[in-house]
Amino acid sequence: MKGKYYLLNVLFLTIFFFSCEDKNQKKINREIDIGICLGAPKFFTAHYPIVTACKNGGIIGGISDSNVGDNEGWTSCDSFQTIESDGDYPDSLHLEWTDKLNCKRFEKGVKLPSSIINSIINKELKKNLSYYNFGFKVNFAPGGNFCVFLNDIEIKRGVANFTEIDSNCVAQDGISKISTEYYNKVGLDFKNWEKSDPRYDLGLGYYTVDTNMVFGWAHLISKEGILTRNDNLYKSKEDEIYGGKIITYGNSYLTIQDLDSKSNKFQLPVLIQTYWYKEIGKSQIYKYTNVPLPKNFVKLYTTPYINPKNNKLTNYNHLIFGVEKDGVHCIIWLDGPGKREKLMRFEATDAIMSKDNNVYPGGYAKNIIYY
Repeated sequence: MKGKYYLLNVLFLTIFFFSCEDKNQKKINREIDIGICLGAPKFFTAHYPIVTACKNGGIIGGISDSNVGDNEGWTSCDSFQTIESDGDYPDSLHLEWTDKLNCKRFEKGVKLPSSIINSIINKELKKNLSYYNFGFKVNFAPGGNFCVFLNDIEIKRGVANFTEIDSNCVAQDGISKISTEYYNKVGLDFKNWEKSDPRYDLGLGYYTVDTNMVFGWAHLISKEGILTRNDNLYKSKEDEIYGGKIITYGNSYLTIQDLDSKSNKFQLPVLIQTYWYKEIGKSQIYKYTNVPLPKNFVKLYTTPYINPKNNKLTNYNHLIFGVEKDGVHCIIWLDGPGKREKLMRFEATDAIMSKDNNVYPGGYAKNIIYY
């Protein structure tokens, strides 16, 4: 009997040893990078931002830059710095930055929600990957507004305190002129960043009267400054009412409330950047335009209507861009089940082509008619 128990003990210890070794091997092979990155809404620049990461009252890392923003938009990153924290996550941040619109310097100590952070991280760690990258994205907005994202999930939003006028800031340099023009066209309301803007079903489509005209894209900028580079626009017809399945996809960010949602909805735009071109024929056309939407666009788009085909209450679910035969003018249509209505018409601007063949908007739409 003793021999039997001896063999069982040896077997148990052997299994336990290899089990522990396997677990330790997994632990050793799992690499976790923690970092901080800085960003801002589209058409906004934060001057000399400084972010210090803290844990239990001690500094575990930080990052600074000369300017961030006016690039990929809200929830994006212009610069990134890894935290040397031995796998530890910050429990608070200290923020400083200057608003380039008015040269006001803002400052704020921010306590991070540890329970939310742990929930997000633990959910990711359950995937048993060999490498994880957790980035705390700090975005700065007009009026001292800020938001902290963990990867693409909003975890903290607030308003910092004004401290002084930054004498090293030049408000009217080239960057600020672009920002000022944008806010003059679409308006500036600091409340835009108080909370996440609602999301809606929104598909994009297009048609061109001239079949040699190629519609490139329609990038969306929301009032929070999210830049959505979208894919899969529906190819419509000039006289077609579509209102069907949405095939448009793009980038956005999540809030805690919609963390488990698998839908792909968008914040409605306040400005759209449209690009189309024609390279066949006697004259080449390249049009890239900033198009401000009407102030009442959200109300128009979200107000239900009666579908004339079935007498049921429904909503618009598409914007359709119709490029006219001259290749210069475009009509934007509200489109939904059983209904298509004109939203606006505009004259496009010539695209700016760089030496390395990059293309940029040539300006804001001209001769706009809002219907």
